[in-house]
Amino acid sequence: LYNLGFYLRFPAALIEGFPLGWLFLVPLVLLFLYHLAVNFRREWAILSYLAASLGMCILWPENQGMRLVFPLLPLFLLLAGGGWVSLRERLEGRYREALRWGTVVLGAGFLFLSLWVSAGASLTNLRLDRQINGPLDPVSGEMFEFVREQTPPESVIVFFKPRAMR
Repeated sequence: LYNLGFYLRFPAALIEGFPLGWLFLVPLVLLFLYHLAVNFRREWAILSYLAASLGMCILWPENQGMRLVFPLLPLFLLLAGGGWVSLRERLEGRYREALRWGTVVLGAGFLFLSLWVSAGASLTNLRLDRQINGPLDPVSGEMFEFVREQTPPESVIVFFKPRAMR
């Protein structure tokens, strides 16, 4: 049950920390669902793959994180785009034009907010003088040196993330 909830909130995890992210996610999910409702028979192969992949993640005894569902993202976006095309074909005149302008506004908004978030992260990185928290950090170096000096060479030392200690 935990894995079911974890993996089904994958789309929401994509917009975590993104300002007004729900404005972009809700239309994508609606277009995805619309495309499935209209073209279910035509997309059965992709849907089978999505269902099998998610099913394996959900049924696996341990949680593997979001890395296993990231390959499904392009398929999700492809089907959401198919929903946009299906909706555009069914609309007439001014509604079609409104859909087109709505798409332009959402796309431009997404681009602007992406640049805003990236610029903010870059400025924070520069303001902190590009500090890193990791094995090359001076505090970590002191700890490594202390462990090297204070333990016999034949000792076995177990760390939580040994690759980070390399």
